[in-house]
Amino acid sequence: MSKNFELLREAGKQELVVSTGAGEVVPPFLAKPTNHREIARLKATQENAVDVSVAMRHLKKNWHWGAGFALAMIVLVGLYTFLSKPVFEPQARLEVDPPGSESFSLANVQAVQDTTAFLETQAEILKGDELGVRVVRTLHLDSNPEFVSDDLKLKKPNIDPGKLPADAVMLTPAESAALSAFHKRLWVNTFRSNRIVEIGFGSHDPVLAAQIVNTLTDQFINRDYQTRYEAIMNASTWLTRQLDDIRQKLDSSQAALAKYQKETGIIDVDEKQNTVNQRVSELNKQLTDAEGLRIQLQAAVDSLNKSGASSEVETNPLVESLSERLAEARADLAQAKVSYGNNNANVKRLANSVTELESELTAARSRLAKGIASDYGSASTRERMLKSSLDATNTLNDKMMKFMTLKREMQNNQDLYNSLYARVKEAGIAAASRSSNIRIIDRAQILNRPTRPRKALNMILAVLAGLIGGVFVCFLKEGLDTRVRSAQDVKELTGLRCITMVPMVEIDERLPEGASNGNGLMSKRFQLDRPLSPEAEAIRLLQAELQTLDSHKHALLITSPRPQEGKTTLAVNLAIAQAHHFRTCLVDADVRKPGVAAFFGLSAPTHDLTAVLRGETPLESALIRVEGVANLTLLPAASPTPEASHLIMSNKMSALLQRLRASFECVIIDSAPFLACAEARALTNMVDGVILIGRSGATTKEELVQGAEVLTGAGAPIVGVVLNSVDMEASEYRYFRY
Repeated sequence: MSKNFELLREAGKQELVVSTGAGEVVPPFLAKPTNHREIARLKATQENAVDVSVAMRHLKKNWHWGAGFALAMIVLVGLYTFLSKPVFEPQARLEVDPPGSESFSLANVQAVQDTTAFLETQAEILKGDELGVRVVRTLHLDSNPEFVSDDLKLKKPNIDPGKLPADAVMLTPAESAALSAFHKRLWVNTFRSNRIVEIGFGSHDPVLAAQIVNTLTDQFINRDYQTRYEAIMNASTWLTRQLDDIRQKLDSSQAALAKYQKETGIIDVDEKQNTVNQRVSELNKQLTDAEGLRIQLQAAVDSLNKSGASSEVETNPLVESLSERLAEARADLAQAKVSYGNNNANVKRLANSVTELESELTAARSRLAKGIASDYGSASTRERMLKSSLDATNTLNDKMMKFMTLKREMQNNQDLYNSLYARVKEAGIAAASRSSNIRIIDRAQILNRPTRPRKALNMILAVLAGLIGGVFVCFLKEGLDTRVRSAQDVKELTGLRCITMVPMVEIDERLPEGASNGNGLMSKRFQLDRPLSPEAEAIRLLQAELQTLDSHKHALLITSPRPQEGKTTLAVNLAIAQAHHFRTCLVDADVRKPGVAAFFGLSAPTHDLTAVLRGETPLESALIRVEGVANLTLLPAASPTPEASHLIMSNKMSALLQRLRASFECVIIDSAPFLACAEARALTNMVDGVILIGRSGATTKEELVQGAEVLTGAGAPIVGVVLNSVDMEASEYRYFRY
C-alpha cells in the first residue's frame, strides 16, 4: 500500500494530473522535450497556462463581486455625470518675464537665477488672498448666490470696524465665504519649459467665470505695477536726498581745487597733463638727448687721445674728399715715375701736388679734432645744467601730490553726482512709463460648452475603471478568502493530485437516520439511504481510486485537521461502499467523541474498542454486524475514558489492527482530528493509507497546509484528499452536475 502511494506521489511530481472529479491524465510522451531549452520552454508554457487558468477560475468564482463593483462604479459615475450642474472653466494665459525686462526699468536690476522658483512665486501671488479680495469686491461676489448663501449676506461682522487699525483689512462674513469659494474654484499652472502661467476658474455661469479670470489677471498686473511704482518712488526719494548731499561735497571739492591752483600756479593742460607734468617731461627729454650727445663725443675724444684717429674725423666729408684726392695723386705719381723717371718735370709736379694734399689733410684732421673736443665740453656743460634744472623741478612733488588728491576727490564727487542724477532721471521715466514684465497672451473667453462634466468620457472611464476594479475586487476577494473551497485550492496548497469532492448536503440532526423532512434535509447515511445521490457517487469515485491500489486487504485511516469537518460521515459512507465488494470493518477510534454507533441507531455498546485493548473483552464479542449492510462489521467506541488515548497509541492497537487485517479485506478507522489530538498521529504509522478530510468553506488554507506537513513529516502514506460539503452549483464545478 505504502509503495503504491509513493508511486502515486511520484506521478504527481511528474505532472500526471489525476482528479476524481475531472478524471484527467496527461501522459509524459504527449510532449516529450528533446533538450534543456525545450524543457524550459515547455515548463514556462505550462506555468503560464496554469497562471491563466487560475486567474480565470478566480474571476469565474467571484464574478458577482466584480460585476457588482463595476455596476456600482458605472451607476455612481453616471449619477454624478448626469445630475451635476455643468461647470464652465475658461482660462487665460500670461507671459511673466523676470524683473528688468520691462521697456523702461531701473538700471542694474539683479537678474533672476531660478526662473522656476520665480514663476512659482508669481503663481502663489495669483492664488493669494490679496488679489482674491480685490476680485470679490470688484465683481461683488459676496452678493452672488453661487458663492454665498442668503443667511451670510445679512450677517454682520463680530468686530467693530472702527476699533481696527487704519491699515487693517477686515472682511465681512459674506466676503469671507466668497473668498473661500473663489480659492476652491481657482487653479493656476506653471511650466518648467517656458514662462507661461495659465489661470482658470470654474463656475456655473460662463460669463461670470470669464469675468473673474480676466479681472484677476488685470488685478495681478495692476498689483505688479503698483508694487514696482512704490519701490521706484521710494528709491527716487532716497536718491534725491543723497544727490543734495553729494552736490554740496562736489562744490566744496571744486572750490578747494581752484584755490590750490591759484596758489601754486599748477594748471591742467588737458585731462591727463598739467603745466608741471609737461615741464618735467620736456626736461627729461632734453636731458636724455644731452646725455646721448655727451657720451658720443666722449667716445670720439677718447679715440683721438689713444690712436690719434676717430670715426667722426675720418667720416667727415672734407677728410674723405682729401683722402680720395691724395690717393689718386699718389697713384698718378707712381705711374709717372715708372714711365718718365724721377727727374721728369711732370713727376716733380705730381710730387708737389701729393705734398700739398698731405698738408691739407693733416690740417683738416687737426681742425676736426679740436672741434670735437670743444663740442664735448659744451655737451657736458649742457648736461649738468639740465640735471640741475630737473632737480629743482622735482621739489614740486609734494605740491603735485596734494594737487592730484584734490583733483581726484573732486572727480569722484563729480562721477557720483552724475550717476545719482542719471538714476533719478531713470526712476522718473520708469515710474511714468507704466511698463510691465507681465504680458497677457490670451484673455479668458466666454465658453459655449461646459468644461465638465464630459459625459461620454466619464462613462467610458467609468466602464474601464469598473472593469479593472472589478477584476481587482475578484482577486482581492480570493486573496482575503482563507478558506479552502475547491479542489484547485487543495492541489495548490498540498501538491496532491488524488482529490475527491463530496457535494454539500443539508443535514437535519433531529431526523432518524434514513428519513427526510420533505424540505431537502437528509440523513448522513446517504450511501445507504440515497445511493443515487451526487454525494453517494462521490464516495464511489473515491472507492474507485482506492481500487487502483494493488492490494484490497488494507487499513485506511480517516482523519481531518479540525473537528466538525465530516470525517465520521465519510468514514461511515466509505465503509458502506466498500462492504458491497469486501468484508469491511469500521473501527471507531475517535475515543474522545465516538459517533459511529449512532449512525446506525445503536445504543452505547457495553463491549467497545477500549475494553478490547484493555483485554477485558474478546475481539469477537465487541464486533457488531450491521443489519441491512452485508459484509459490514463495526468495532464501536463507548464513552471516553482517561486511558483510552494511551491505549490507542500503544502496541496493543497495532496488534489489534493486525488481527483485523487477517479477518477483513478492508479496515476503515475513524480517528480524532490529528491537529488537536495525539492518537490520530500515532495511528498513521499503523495503517496502510491515510485519507485527509477537509470541509469546503470551513477548513482554512493554513490548517490544510499544516495538516499535510504534519502527516508528511510523520511518514503517513496519504492516499487521497476529500473536500467535503462542496457547493456543486458554483461555476467552477459545472462539469460535475451530470
